[in-house]
Amino acid sequence: MCLNTVGNTIIPAVLFNGKDPARASNLGNAFFGLGYVITPLVFSMLVTSYKTGVHFLGALMFIFLVAALGTSFPRISTGFQFSMAFRLLGKPAVLVAAGALFCYISLEISMATWSKPYMTELLGGSQSADAVSKAGFILSIFG
Repeated sequence: MCLNTVGNTIIPAVLFNGKDPARASNLGNAFFGLGYVITPLVFSMLVTSYKTGVHFLGALMFIFLVAALGTSFPRISTGFQFSMAFRLLGKPAVLVAAGALFCYISLEISMATWSKPYMTELLGGSQSADAVSKAGFILSIFG
């Protein structure tokens, strides 16, 4: 989530030479969302074990870490001061966004904690590798 927040600050200033920040932010968030789809696919279709999947994702993250450390990022002046945060709390748009985030977090947690196990049981039980794989694939399609 920290990387997403930093990305939402840097991406609009870097992509499209900073001339179209809304499109740049949407494109950046689309790639962030790909992790929701790709991670279950890696575990359900491409790897033979959980350990192999974790190693694969770790190697992939390491490659991107090396690329990120070798890159220079622009300094972004947001003009934000902590004292401004308290003034935002009463604004209707902030309250609506907070409510939407609350609902989103609930959906994400439920998908992670009970949807896949429940779907696995419906598809044949956790002893069936095929059921686990199909459940992960269906959740990836949903994502």
